[in-house]
Amino acid sequence: MKVKKSSYNNREIARQKKRRRFVMILKFFILGNPLSLCMKIINSVVIVGLYYGFMTTFSIGPSYLFLLRA
Repeated sequence: MKVKKSSYNNREIARQKKRRRFVMILKFFILGNPLSLCMKIINSVVIVGLYYGFMTTFSIGPSYLFLLRA
């Protein structure tokens, strides 16, 4: 049985495949593992908070770190 060549280039099929792939990725990251997602967000917030906390506490900006090495 031969498949028509035009079915390979069908844009609607390509869109549906992309949409299915996106939905699968979305389900994996958000619905599949909500605890992991929360931990990633909390870790990012903690890292940014520590960075800005140290920078404001010691009044040292990123550009001054190079001067301390010299």
